[in-house]
Amino acid sequence: HPLGVGVHAYASTHCGGNARGLVSEEFEAIPGQGIKCWVRDNEANARQHVVVGNRRLMSDTLDADDQLSTHAGSIAAALEEQGKVVVFVAVNRVLVCCIALSALPRDDAQLVVSALHRRGIGVCMLTGDNVRTANVIARKLGVKNVVAEATPASKVQCVQDLQNQGHVVAMVGDGINDAPALAQADVGIAIGAGTDVAMGAAAIVLMRSELSGICLAFDISRATLKRIKLNLGLSLVYNTIGIPAAAGLLFPWTGMTVSAARTVEISIFDG
Repeated sequence: HPLGVGVHAYASTHCGGNARGLVSEEFEAIPGQGIKCWVRDNEANARQHVVVGNRRLMSDTLDADDQLSTHAGSIAAALEEQGKVVVFVAVNRVLVCCIALSALPRDDAQLVVSALHRRGIGVCMLTGDNVRTANVIARKLGVKNVVAEATPASKVQCVQDLQNQGHVVAMVGDGINDAPALAQADVGIAIGAGTDVAMGAAAIVLMRSELSGICLAFDISRATLKRIKLNLGLSLVYNTIGIPAAAGLLFPWTGMTVSAARTVEISIFDG
């Protein structure tokens, strides 16, 4: 995972230590919350229980008398107000550190949100981040509707709620947690640099990792639908006039008929 790679690189550079003798066992991923596992130190022949995740996961993990968690909570709140995502790490049910990750929107995200608004398309942000971080990012992007701390199931529920209200829903995502909502949406759009699971669940995959492709997809879809309607309308008018004429309906008044060869030619052209 890109975040895992970043954390590992930072720890290797700034914290020292050697993780080559450590092996994870009984790994468990909790959707929308974090991970749990046992880490075995082969050199010391010992293992410890490690939990990495958000506040919700920590509330079910930490010991009630862990005084550090109260202090870390205030620090985490200050970081979240800056728009950072805070991940907590607990070892043997004791909080040992919190990691602040910068939640940077894509460079073209704000422009795309504005472009969608101009097209009359409403935008709602679904994120697993906490409420503080989600609101900070939403304000930067100009998004008013925000659902924070969303699990894969709650993202699906949000899509279903919008559909039940009569909306046609397009879901854009790139992660494993987005895959169920991508499948539920009327149109699922996956980012090309996303996970294979997300791309497999989506109806449209953007080949480049630029969100501007979303607007292009909408424009192409609308232009295609407009052309289909135009062709159907012209075909209806043409056949409404042409078929009675070919059947000889105008002969009593005009003395004119449409030849069989011409009828066949028109039918082929129309097809």
